Amino acid sequence: MVVFDSSGSMITNDAGGQTRIDAAKDAARTFITEAGDDAPLGLVTYGGNTGEAPEDEAAGCQDITVVTPPEAGNSEKMIAHMDGLQPRGFTPIGESLRKAAAELPKEGQRSIILVSDGVATCTPPPVCDVAKELKEQGIDLVINTVGFNVEPEAQQELQCIADATGGTYADASDADSLAKELRRAAPRAYNAYESDLEEIESGKTEGSPAKVDRDVEAFSTTLPPTEGKRYSAESTTFFTTPIAEGERVVISANTTQEPSINNFRKGGSLHLAVRSVELSCELDTATDSDIAVNQYQTATLYSTQGGEEGCDSDELAFTIERTGDWKQDEELGVEVTITRFGEPNMDGQPDPAEEKTEPGHITASSDPAEVTPGTWFTNATELTPQQPVRAQIVPGETHFYRIPAEHGQQVAGTVSMVEEAEDFENNGAGDALIVTAYNEARAQIDVEGSHTTIQKDSKNDFSYPAPILFANRYGGSNGNGSVGLGIEKVWQGGEQYIAVNYEQFHSEQEIDETTQLPVLTYDLVADVLGDPVPEPTFAPVKLETEKPSKAPELATRDNADNQAQSKDDSSFFSAIPLPLIGGLGLLVLLGLIIALVVVIRSLNR
Repeated sequence: MVVFDSSGSMITNDAGGQTRIDAAKDAARTFITEAGDDAPLGLVTYGGNTGEAPEDEAAGCQDITVVTPPEAGNSEKMIAHMDGLQPRGFTPIGESLRKAAAELPKEGQRSIILVSDGVATCTPPPVCDVAKELKEQGIDLVINTVGFNVEPEAQQELQCIADATGGTYADASDADSLAKELRRAAPRAYNAYESDLEEIESGKTEGSPAKVDRDVEAFSTTLPPTEGKRYSAESTTFFTTPIAEGERVVISANTTQEPSINNFRKGGSLHLAVRSVELSCELDTATDSDIAVNQYQTATLYSTQGGEEGCDSDELAFTIERTGDWKQDEELGVEVTITRFGEPNMDGQPDPAEEKTEPGHITASSDPAEVTPGTWFTNATELTPQQPVRAQIVPGETHFYRIPAEHGQQVAGTVSMVEEAEDFENNGAGDALIVTAYNEARAQIDVEGSHTTIQKDSKNDFSYPAPILFANRYGGSNGNGSVGLGIEKVWQGGEQYIAVNYEQFHSEQEIDETTQLPVLTYDLVADVLGDPVPEPTFAPVKLETEKPSKAPELATRDNADNQAQSKDDSSFFSAIPLPLIGGLGLLVLLGLIIALVVVIRSLNR
């Protein structure tokens, strides 16, 4: 619930030169619009409908309007009400808090944001006592307060309200700063990705795999629940995809589960793997294992070269395996990305990096720009090197950014804490922002300095372990890439994806798409370091085609031969040329004449 002041004092000008009420309207419009119509926001206003003379006090202290309860779908109604406010009357803060609290649901996290430009004028009781009263009633309520150009007395009063309920107090002087403080003070539900890729139903056995065509670069599928106990619980799905002679295939699986706050104390583990059915077709595999699942998991299969000994089939059979008892009764969605390339020409390519490189601190070139981060690879927010961005995140949520980096360059950056809804007072020891990186194949890259502790003024540098080199994965004397731990994953240039996840390691809270969560504001700056170097060239992949039919001449001759062989022996002469037939006839006739002459001579003796 948001409680806005529309009392007579709101007609005074603010630091930006407009009246306080106009600034409040602008800030409310910005805040409500950014929250979206799906946000369960409610609105209460006080003042605006009475005079300010002593005889108006009784009515003025009841001049409270409940515009909407905290539910979705009321954005237009709230904005229209704010636009119509007139600054008149008294300041019944205490009773407004009671009415706002009465509108909140009976269960779950509940919060109120109070915006006021002065002290309460409808007392007793003192408004701080009202806040304590609401807290003592067992209401799980947090009140965050914003003082709008307030004097010290009003500031002290608003600070007391916040302290009594575990909330925070902040000052605002104009529309922009008020909108900013509203965003900071307002809890919200997480933003999450929902896959829209075409789904391929997985094969359940090795003998009946799902077929993934060559032209499919990405698809979604579902991993079934696991069977078994603890770490031995497992389920396996089966697929095949074409692989040509000289071709290499990289297959990455990224889970797409709903955000959660870490369930470390509750137990449960998840291990994700993509494996080749024939081990001779598997150059390497990168698996993901987590005993406190709070972010997306990734596993990648790197095939050997098609046509090599032991991998000479025209189909690459692979599995996606899920083990562990984390949410084992539920299906788990994954997106699968397939990357293909021909035989590389490694002549003149640098050797694989064998040691990690520390690029140092990245310096921002400007003030941070506020952004709305992406929720997945497909809508990742683009970063400009050395230009920082500022974003708000809630526990369990993951933000996606992208920055281009060429072959030979190294990605690095810095994450800095700015402010937190509860002023960093209630964060646990394991609370952190976790940075994870991926390449265009959506294979995960091990980031140095990935954890930034959520504490006041905390900041942390992160970086790739080495510059991007294809040889890191496929170079070296044995073609197995770098021997440096994690360096072999830094091999593909192009778009690099940086994911920032808000992890609460020791929390046992269950969250869903309706849970209102405290907002954390952070800054992120990234850069690409080093000079680009040429990538290897790749031979075109030769795809098998159907065997050509016989030449027309050969086909005709074969047909004639077949026809001749099918004839009966009595037709033998029909296949002999006519001149030859005539010659044979004359010989037969001559033989008969000679025989006749011999007979006649014999009779005459």
